[in-house]
Amino acid sequence: MARSTDAEIAEDARNAVACGLAMGDRLEQMNQQWEQQRFPVVQMRVGIFTGPVVAGTLGGKERSEYGIIGDSVNIASRLESCEKDRQDSICRVLIAEETLVYLGDQFEVESWGPLSLKGKHQTVEVYRVISRRLVSPPETAPEATPEV
Repeated sequence: MARSTDAEIAEDARNAVACGLAMGDRLEQMNQQWEQQRFPVVQMRVGIFTGPVVAGTLGGKERSEYGIIGDSVNIASRLESCEKDRQDSICRVLIAEETLVYLGDQFEVESWGPLSLKGKHQTVEVYRVISRRLVSPPETAPEATPEV
């Protein structure tokens, strides 16, 4: 079912970014294990773009394939692969402004400015997600002490 309200789209954007960060955390744990076993460590990149897509299954009983198409998918793919030399962490999560507007202040991001992405005529405002912001509980007023 299509997610079309602002609240649903914002939830999806926050979940996608949180998932990208969680994948990076898990990859860091796996890299530590692999390093102890003398296996090579790996890095990964994630590109997230918020926009319309067409998704569905094609085929029949013998063979079916799930697919997702649209400009939003292409931009997310280009975000993942852009500026490969600017990877300073195990997992780099890049988003576009179209995703940033739905995140509120739940994530710390760094602007990379407008970038030209492969196959796009217009530049895209790109941001690197650094971390999830910890939300502190609201402060409560101290209890009044009874006067004696």
